[in-house]
Amino acid sequence: MADDWGSTEGGGGKKRNPLLWGCGLGCLGLLLVAGVMTFMGVGWVKDALNPEQSLDRLAATLPVEELPEGWTLVFGNKVPFVGLEVFIMQGPGGEDKGHLLASFFVVSKEEGAQEHWNETAPDQGSDRSIEIQGRVLEGVYDANAGGGASFLLMLSEDGDIPVIMVHIQRQNSSVEITDEELRFFFDSFSIGPEGPGSWIGPDQPDEDTDDH
Repeated sequence: MADDWGSTEGGGGKKRNPLLWGCGLGCLGLLLVAGVMTFMGVGWVKDALNPEQSLDRLAATLPVEELPEGWTLVFGNKVPFVGLEVFIMQGPGGEDKGHLLASFFVVSKEEGAQEHWNETAPDQGSDRSIEIQGRVLEGVYDANAGGGASFLLMLSEDGDIPVIMVHIQRQNSSVEITDEELRFFFDSFSIGPEGPGSWIGPDQPDEDTDDH
């Protein structure tokens, strides 16, 4: 699906709003959420800021029991009238690199998701893929995007409804978002045939080969 939406091959064919692709999908999501919060009721805001309820809401679409270590769910709710759910998570960082921010977008109609992708994928980005849980996920990566290195990728398979896309950003830093960081993060979610908990990190022994 990302091949049709986010591929940079053929160059320059898509017309985008410079504010949107410079800001990045995560930034756009924050602006959208801020706008909604200005007129929604207190109950809606409390629900959105409740991490347990927000995680349950996300798990109804994307199975997950708990977030990876070091990550916090800071917002999650439906955005009324636009067929969209937004979930924003704050991740780890360090002195030499900015904090990671993950924004999940669950779109109820494919047409709306395609427009969302085309308008916000970084114009100067390049195609990037990563294998996670036995699936190859594809998207667009830009180390120099406004706000920090950004990776916009598609979690849904072709034809799936709702459409789930996620924007990972290293805030205010161009330090690379590594495959290891991505696999660690997504290991908590059920997105492929191997399932959550299947990733073996560089310092984690393989139980199949470990002698007891």
